[in-house]
Amino acid sequence: MLLHDTMLNKDSFRTGISDTPLCNCSKADESVEYFLLHCKNYTEARRVTLDTIKDLVSTSKCRHSLRITEDLLLAPTYQDDIRKSDMPLIKEAWFDFISSCDRNIRATLLWN
Repeated sequence: MLLHDTMLNKDSFRTGISDTPLCNCSKADESVEYFLLHCKNYTEARRVTLDTIKDLVSTSKCRHSLRITEDLLLAPTYQDDIRKSDMPLIKEAWFDFISSCDRNIRATLLWN
């Protein structure tokens, strides 16, 4: 996902696999950012995941509100004021989100 090499419609359209870049909700192109942060089809699953991440951050030494972005979700860094020990938990929360969406994103989705 970090490299935008997925089976999401925008990436599949670019490679000729899909007929359209539009999301199944027909509101926008189904990009990684749209899938992770905006698509109404996954609102409840996203809320659970974001609540989990916000709980992690609120227990850390983060002194300002965390801005949820695609980069933060896929590759959290120290610059995001996240403890190193929280990074795998954030990745796990997003893996759970993706799994719960019942989408074939990519077989090689697992993080190392």
